[in-house]
Amino acid sequence: MTRSSITLTEAWMDRTQKAGLHWCKQNPGLGCRVAKSGSKSWIFQRSGGNRLTIGRWPELGLRAARDRAADLAQRGRSQRAATLREALDLWAERCILNGGSDGTVENRRMQFEKHVGDWMDKPLTSITHAGLVRMQMRVGEKSKHAANDMLRHLGTVFRTATSDPWPGASIRPLKITEPPKRRTIGDPAAWWQEVQTVSSPIIRAYWQFVAVTGLRENDAKTARRSLLKDGWLHLPEPKGGKSRAFDLPLSTWALDASRDLPKEADWIFPGGVAGEHIVNPKPHSIRHLCSEHALRHHWKYVAEIEAGCPFPIVQRLLNHRDKRGVTDIYGERNIPDDVVADWAQRIADKVAERMGL
Repeated sequence: MTRSSITLTEAWMDRTQKAGLHWCKQNPGLGCRVAKSGSKSWIFQRSGGNRLTIGRWPELGLRAARDRAADLAQRGRSQRAATLREALDLWAERCILNGGSDGTVENRRMQFEKHVGDWMDKPLTSITHAGLVRMQMRVGEKSKHAANDMLRHLGTVFRTATSDPWPGASIRPLKITEPPKRRTIGDPAAWWQEVQTVSSPIIRAYWQFVAVTGLRENDAKTARRSLLKDGWLHLPEPKGGKSRAFDLPLSTWALDASRDLPKEADWIFPGGVAGEHIVNPKPHSIRHLCSEHALRHHWKYVAEIEAGCPFPIVQRLLNHRDKRGVTDIYGERNIPDDVVADWAQRIADKVAERMGL
């Protein structure tokens, strides 16, 4: 590979150059990597340190590249480089402080251990552009969605712990060619007929429960019998964390869906593994059907358009944040529980009618 030491100028950058590394005489640590394709990337390397890609030409201009290199050189290597595990811990603390849930943090830790477990105790300075590309391709062989998510989450954690340039900034997500998820329920009666073909009563009951309550996927999967009292289900850690905990009145349709299921552990919807909740409620035969979130949208439509439920009650049943407009400040939001429960039943009746229950 060609290596040279020159004064990098805009005129030099504009011209076609030989593939290789070209270091700038005027800016210590700043260089340009010219690929065989002719594309040019700015790189920075401290003496004895790892080489970082800090941008691409011409998106990052010469002046900006010099400023970024000068900033990196000025900071030096006086402070110990944080490891990826330490960065993840720091991100987790910040996530919880900002109202995130323990479930979100735990899922992120599991994701990191699964895909980059051998990186966890390495310093952030050891993460390179090439290493990230290889990781993306390796994970992408099984799931392109997981590969793109991993690259994005790594960038978030990296930026939480350091102000160094993110080596994956110029890596494009893998192109998803598989058909998109079905985002609407379509004909509710036809949808329910397809769900009924599943042999597992737990899966059938799960989808009925989600359809008539409008619950989010994680809230439905982790619903516990011990938190169900007098027809009200307590959700201790919904989206937004513990500060967003709420109680949901269950209609007779929701209670019927869960009444005769196996009482394994404490989960309303037990999974295939002893002691665990349901994880994959979509066997191959109904994999093409809509998601839980699509059912949540359908529930909201029925609640507002067909049942005529007042907006404050819809907002409470969906556990949406109270973002009031000018008109809303005149309203009374201390709605009695019996009124909320009555509307939950009315909405469920309408949804059940559309499903042909």
